[in-house]
Amino acid sequence: MWSDKEWLKTLKVDDEVAYNNGNNFTGKNYVIDKIIKITPSGRIKTQTGKEFNNTGEIRGSNGSWFCLEPVTKEIVDFIERRRLVFKLREVKFEKLSAEQLRAVCEIVGGENNDTETL
Repeated sequence: MWSDKEWLKTLKVDDEVAYNNGNNFTGKNYVIDKIIKITPSGRIKTQTGKEFNNTGEIRGSNGSWFCLEPVTKEIVDFIERRRLVFKLREVKFEKLSAEQLRAVCEIVGGENNDTETL
């Protein structure tokens, strides 16, 4: 595995990076961003306007959660899962047919799901 400094030295413009912009209240909230500039001193600027020191920490912060990480399958899956959870919160279940609701219950409840008591 790369050490933090080695990994950061391999970055170049157009690479994607991840950072966690969550906090103690919201928990993890990963963002994937694209590098648009790297200064000679190693400062990194991203497409969303964030600037990171050559250590990977966001500029102007002391111990922030905003620290660059490589984009991993786990981070991509985390972002997709979070997006899907928010999307499912918007589902109007009362508009689904009984058959659709049974299918949802089967997925979330498994074999032990008792739809008769709902």
